Amino acid sequence: MNLKSRASLLKKIVISSLFSSALIGIGWIGYVRIWQKNFNCVIPGQVYRSGQPSPGDLGKWTRKYGFRSVLNLRGYWSNQEYIALTETAQQLGLMHVDLELDAKRAPTRSQLIGLIQHIETLPRPFLIYCRAGIDRSGLASVLALMAVAGKRYEEAKEALFDQWQYLGGMRDNSTGALFAAYEEFCSLKGRGTGGWTGFKEWAIDHFRPYYYYVMIKAPEKLTLSIGKEEEISLMVTNGSYRPIPFADPDKRFTVAAFLGSSVEDKPDRELGPRVSISHRNLMPGESVQVIFRISPFQTRGRYHVGFDLIEEDRTWFARQGSPISRCDLTIN
Repeated sequence: MNLKSRASLLKKIVISSLFSSALIGIGWIGYVRIWQKNFNCVIPGQVYRSGQPSPGDLGKWTRKYGFRSVLNLRGYWSNQEYIALTETAQQLGLMHVDLELDAKRAPTRSQLIGLIQHIETLPRPFLIYCRAGIDRSGLASVLALMAVAGKRYEEAKEALFDQWQYLGGMRDNSTGALFAAYEEFCSLKGRGTGGWTGFKEWAIDHFRPYYYYVMIKAPEKLTLSIGKEEEISLMVTNGSYRPIPFADPDKRFTVAAFLGSSVEDKPDRELGPRVSISHRNLMPGESVQVIFRISPFQTRGRYHVGFDLIEEDRTWFARQGSPISRCDLTIN
């Protein structure tokens, strides 16, 4: 066999070996994630995690591991699968808690605080599950390792890759985006990532998802005549650690005035057309002035008006933890 033929044969052997290894790897991941529901022990006798279990899975695992509660990170969904699962949990005497997280985006501040509270207070042993048992369950498992087992952040995060078949990127999903934000904060502050005390303090006092944190300065009090339209000057300040991409042509940001709350993206009533912000990217700490036109009121009285920034087709900033600016409005 000449040199050229040997090289060709060697190339075929290498390609064949790589292809076989890939098939074995894919097969193993498929077995773990589909047939075993990605079930794993996070902390023996304390915390377990999985993908979406069937009622039969939940019964089998509860009898084997003695679960006392279940944390569902998919939230409520009204179909027979969910009903059957919650009924099974009730029959088994389990506390079943719903907390909706997004697998593709960092949790909101309220969602993260809710997750922390559940991890600290749910009766143990408990099961954490989401659809595939990867991103959302992985995020919660890292928090549990810190909160329940006392692991340091880096050690807890490492388990995500070493033990639980996590293949996601570190910035493009719920898990990666949250941990990247925490590490970025620690780097800016010149401190180590530490353990549960440091992470919890950051989550409660400093966590700002992406650029979704602004302070809007509005008049504290305002008096208008009935049926009269009025312009109000607002000052929007970027309170996050990242630029707000006002200049991005694929995004649209507006300011809204309303009655009620925008925390759930659904205020009771908006008080005029939303005002678009056309501006260069707003850097951390920078401000931009916005003129808002309040539509005429037809009823006398006192109103507690709120102001919030919106990324259209995505979220109101208050939903992500940004404070709602308020103005006491009197209509004479």
